[in-house]
Amino acid sequence: MENRKLTVELNRQGFCVVGAGNHDTIDVEAATAEEEDRKEYFETPYSLLSKVSPGYCQAFGNSLASRLRTLSATMEAAAAANNQNQKQLNSQEAGE
Repeated sequence: MENRKLTVELNRQGFCVVGAGNHDTIDVEAATAEEEDRKEYFETPYSLLSKVSPGYCQAFGNSLASRLRTLSATMEAAAAANNQNQKQLNSQEAGE
């Protein structure tokens, strides 16, 4: 993750970065109630990674694009095979 060390808290609110720069430490400077309210919680580890890691976003986008290209090629091949089968059926019906 771009060589960053983070400590992430998981509680019923979700995932939250509680320490940055030092792994397994929590930044516990006198946090006011207002600062506590401003903590950003994420429902999934993926949404947290999307926020803190540009590399994760890039890798996710590349993976998604690759899978969509594969799906598109598969669908095109299936459509071509279907068209070929339909042509054969039509020519057989015309010959009867």
